[in-house]
Amino acid sequence: VKSEIEHYTSLYENEQSRKTLTETVPPSWVFVQERFNALIANANHGLSFVGEIVEHFKSHPGGCMVSIGSGPGALEMEIARHLENQNLEYKIICMDINPNVLALGRERAESEGLKMSFIEKDINELTLEENYYDLIMCHASLHHLINLEHIYYEMNRSLVSDGKVVVLDIATRNGYLMWEETYKVVQDIWKVLPEKFKYNHTSYSEKRLEATYENRDYTGDSMECIRSQDVLPLLNEYFVRQTFVPFTSISRRFLDTMYGPNYDITQELDRAVMEFIWQLDNYYISNNILKPETFFGVYTKGVVGPRPKKALDLNQRSVR
Repeated sequence: VKSEIEHYTSLYENEQSRKTLTETVPPSWVFVQERFNALIANANHGLSFVGEIVEHFKSHPGGCMVSIGSGPGALEMEIARHLENQNLEYKIICMDINPNVLALGRERAESEGLKMSFIEKDINELTLEENYYDLIMCHASLHHLINLEHIYYEMNRSLVSDGKVVVLDIATRNGYLMWEETYKVVQDIWKVLPEKFKYNHTSYSEKRLEATYENRDYTGDSMECIRSQDVLPLLNEYFVRQTFVPFTSISRRFLDTMYGPNYDITQELDRAVMEFIWQLDNYYISNNILKPETFFGVYTKGVVGPRPKKALDLNQRSVR
């Protein structure tokens, strides 16, 4: 946990990230984000992630939303600005374990007069008021958590009867490992990629050419994807699924921060390779050939069962 706090604090030390309150990503990942945002809107009555939440606030004026693992709250502020522009009453609570990034968000929200509060909280020890929240937002946070059953129980218990949980998260194998069938496809593509696309930008102090693509397990030194393969099955167990949009079975592996900086979107070859990977990705997912590594979902309140036991200490728990 200490390592996670230090890592995510460091991501906001550069000027650009402090300005936008978002992590810096290469243009290749912006390319992917634009396309999966279009997939979400197409499957969700024209509503984006933010649009889904804003629309719910419209029908629940004065409603309250909690964001689980919010970081500095950039997306939550975007939602708040939409609500301010439409003169809607709202309350947004951002919860995160990292006091440093919360401080960045708190300062920005206060400077803009947004109705937001920022609470430092270890989400693994989450407690929420019963039948209180109209919306619960989880944006790229659940895959960092170990006590999922406890967290989902608290989220479900705290939703009002017509409340919603809006999620965008990662559903890889634990440890950010690829599923075997996915890894085989990635290896096959790696063999034919030009060398310029094979420089690793995140694993070493300097970028390094990789002859092979390693299926690395990140759980040895971080909370990254600690129980990511359980995120989606448990959501379906604790809540009622309303909308589900799967995407990216292979795109993350080539176009995110590790290898994405190799792609120059002004170059025809680079754009063609990016488009090929994205289109192949959609084919594999839409035909149920590969499992999605990312998903968007809208969920409603499920049956509140007995309180589950919290997970064991990490050192006692198998994460495979």
